[in-house]
Amino acid sequence: MSTLTTHSRMETASLVGDACLFTAATIPLGPLSLVVGPSAAWYLHGRKLDWSAVLAGIAGIFAALVIVAAAGVLGGFGLDSVGLRGDYAAPLLMLGVVALLFFSALIALDVDAVRDLNPARRAHARLDFVRLAVSVVLMVGTVAVTWVQVANPETGIGDAGVFALAAGAVGAAAMWVANAIYVRLELRKTT
Repeated sequence: MSTLTTHSRMETASLVGDACLFTAATIPLGPLSLVVGPSAAWYLHGRKLDWSAVLAGIAGIFAALVIVAAAGVLGGFGLDSVGLRGDYAAPLLMLGVVALLFFSALIALDVDAVRDLNPARRAHARLDFVRLAVSVVLMVGTVAVTWVQVANPETGIGDAGVFALAAGAVGAAAMWVANAIYVRLELRKTT
């Protein structure tokens, strides 16, 4: 894969999806997951980690925080305006939509990883193995968090899933913005 400018929509979607998954899986690192997840995706996709990438990544994280916060606020207003009222209705619906998108990305990337493990198609085995390992970590984590929450409902551990989804959304948005900025920076260097 070229480290330069133009990448297909599929390559960009894969990069953004991986940033989402890797960020969600590294949520135990706290805010550092917003750097670790996208950086791991960038590196595993064979992208060059230079100053342009670092600057684009920093700008991407800040922009992603604004984008995700704005989407949450606007989504809440939108759901409230169509009659979904109450303390939990709108947040639960938004959480459901984000979870559905997250697990759709997880499944699509895992299917791609399993398909790529075929020796005839093997192009980026390291990325595929990491994708599958991250999926296992996320599944085990989900089961463990659910089990602990059900066993002791007074714990707040169930919030870990919500924070992981939020972090994944920020990681995906950060990668989307960072990739767009990086492409523009690299185009300026070549012209």
